[in-house]
Amino acid sequence: MSFDSDRNPSPPPEILKNENLVPDRVGKSVYSKQWVYKTLMAVIEVIKSTASDKPGNSDNSAEKNENEIVELDPKIEEDACTLWDMAANPEVAEFLYECGAADIFLDVVDSTKSPRLLEIVIGILGNMTSFDAVCQNLSKNKQVVYSAIMLSGTSDSPTLLQVF
Repeated sequence: MSFDSDRNPSPPPEILKNENLVPDRVGKSVYSKQWVYKTLMAVIEVIKSTASDKPGNSDNSAEKNENEIVELDPKIEEDACTLWDMAANPEVAEFLYECGAADIFLDVVDSTKSPRLLEIVIGILGNMTSFDAVCQNLSKNKQVVYSAIMLSGTSDSPTLLQVF
């Protein structure tokens, strides 16, 4: 028995060419659309659960909550960081743009109390802008440009690093 290869064999070419067998792929990558959607939904849930403008909050408690820093759940942080890395792939960046992830990330910028989540979504947007088509489309969005300008004045070093 010979062990010439130190990796798993590639799937048969007919499987890779048959789009019906792999409908969950992002483009021709191995990344899963379903996983991306689940991760984006988890980010939305974080925003919803930590928003300071929940019904029933008095003005006093809203002010108190505004200064509160929320720690990010480790599983959500891990998945969001994976998405951050994945956004460096041109097909994933295009997919994120097409499914409206930039709007979700802008909601995070506007309402999160988690500096770590803010850093991650700005990093994802930064990776997305590494590709000309996505960069041009995002630069046409005035809210993206406005948020980048506003974040240039943040005192959070990791977020500031991602802005620039």
